[in-house]
Amino acid sequence: MPHSSMATEQNCDICMRIALFNDGKLESAVGRLRSGYVWLFGLPYPRGYTLFAANRCVAELHGLDPGERSLFLDEMALVAEGVYRAFEPVKMNYELLGNSMRHLHWHLIPRQATEPHLRGPVWEDSQFLANLRGGVRIGAAEITADRDRLATVLRTLGAQIQAPATDPDC
Repeated sequence: MPHSSMATEQNCDICMRIALFNDGKLESAVGRLRSGYVWLFGLPYPRGYTLFAANRCVAELHGLDPGERSLFLDEMALVAEGVYRAFEPVKMNYELLGNSMRHLHWHLIPRQATEPHLRGPVWEDSQFLANLRGGVRIGAAEITADRDRLATVLRTLGAQIQAPATDPDC
C-alpha cells in the first residue's frame, strides 16, 4: 500500500521524506517495496547506510496488523541482504529505534573495516554524527551509483521494487 497524504503526519520527518520520495525529489531514493521505502543516507561512512521506512506512520511494530508486520520484517531482511551484497561489509548492524522519529524505520548499517570507530556503535562516533546532521556527504554521482547498485541487487534478490518518481525539473 503506497504512502498517502492521509497517512502523513505533519511533523514527521520520515513522512516528509516519503513525500519528497513520491515527488521524485529525494536524490538518494532507491525504491518502494510493498511495505516500505528504501533510501540511502549518502554518507562517506558507513558507505551504504540505508533507511527502510514503513508505508504507514506508526510508532511500534505492534501497531501494524500481523500481515503488515510480517511483510515489513521480511522486506527489511531482504533490504538488509541487498545492502550486505551491494556494499560487502564486515558486519551489518540493524536498528529499529524511533526515539526521536516515531515512524517505524530500520537503520541498516553496513560496517566497513576502514571505519574509524568500527568496534563501537556508530552513534558514539562524533564524525559520523556530524555527517549525519548535515556534514560531509558523498557526491551526486556516487549516490547515484550506490542507489543503482542497491536497486539492482534488490531486484536480483526478487524484491518487488518500484523506482521513485522522476522529478521533471531535475
